[in-house]
Amino acid sequence: MAKGIEEGRKKGKQEGIQEGEVTKSIKIAKKMLMKKNSIEEIHEITEVSIKEIERLQTEIENLKK
Repeated sequence: MAKGIEEGRKKGKQEGIQEGEVTKSIKIAKKMLMKKNSIEEIHEITEVSIKEIERLQTEIENLKK
């Protein structure tokens, strides 16, 4: 049973790390959009999907209104 608990902790930790990386990439993508970098360039650097970058761009534009 202890082995199962330890495996669960490791899996949870790994998932947390991955979530943090995604959050950081999205934060960087938003900053790059605000500095007028191209969607393609942002995708290449952050590996955030083009669809997600376009969604972020719309979100930023709506905040400016």
